[in-house]
Parts: sequence; structure tokens; C-alpha cells
Amino acid sequence: MTTGSGKPYPIVSNLPEVTTDQMIEIDRLMMEEVGISLFQMMENAGLQLANVARDMFLGGNVVGKRVAVLAGTGVNAGGAIVAARSLVNWGATCDIGLSRAESDLSNVPQAQFDILKKISQINLIEPLALSSNYDLILDGLIGYSLKGCASGDGRRVHCRC
Repeated sequence: MTTGSGKPYPIVSNLPEVTTDQMIEIDRLMMEEVGISLFQMMENAGLQLANVARDMFLGGNVVGKRVAVLAGTGVNAGGAIVAARSLVNWGATCDIGLSRAESDLSNVPQAQFDILKKISQINLIEPLALSSNYDLILDGLIGYSLKGCASGDGRRVHCRC
């Protein structure tokens, strides 16, 4: 598999791993014990995703790059939307593919989407209508709260079925 420029994707190894239960506990500790809100965690996660996208996959410069951001309805979507906002602020063009209607976004991702719409003109796309015209596709469809198999657009995008 290669990037839009034909270069192979970098292989990331030796990253720490946590289980779903451990991640749920980390989130709980951050909110209840440390006092970091879900909104703040989403901001941090989205900014770091944008940094990784820029540095590892877009060659350090996003100006003029085209990025598709796929978003479900939950917290993972919010992080992807924050990443889109950062990439747009740095000069990329981001198209957003929502897996369901905007009204189905949960509260915090909805707030992030509202911020993005206020600061940038966005182009909504169908998640399944992706083309090879993108330099990068960010996947915010499925997060750790998924139970069972993916369904709907998430299943079609991830399973290609």
C-alpha cells in the first residue's frame, strides 16, 4: 500500500498497546480524577492526529494537500474533526465524510463540528465515494466503544464488503 505520492506508508511498530477496558479506565481517570474534560481530551487527540498526519504521511507540509476525514457519530469522530480543523488551519483542504446525518453526532463531536464549520468552509462527501484524489484519508469512523462487528458505512469502508 502506498501514499498518494506513491511512497510506501511508514511502518509503525513498538507502540504501547492498551485494551478497550484499559482505555475506558484511562478516560475515566482523566475526567474524574485529573479533571480533564472530554472536550479537552478530544482537542489533544485531534491535534496529535493532525501532527502525525502532517509529519508521517504528508511530508511535513500540508499546504495544498487534499485530505478526506471520515467520521462516525462518537468521540473518535470528534478527534478526527479536530484533526481536520488543524490541517485546514495549516493549509490543507479537508473534505468530511459523515457516516450518518450531522444531527446524529453526539454532543462533543457536534460541538467540534460546529467549530469547524464556523472557521472553514467544508465540503461534505459520502464516505463510500472516496477517490484516489486524496493525499491522505483519516479514519474517525470506529472507536473503542464498538461492540461486535462494524455495520453500515463503517462496515463497508473497513471490510470493503
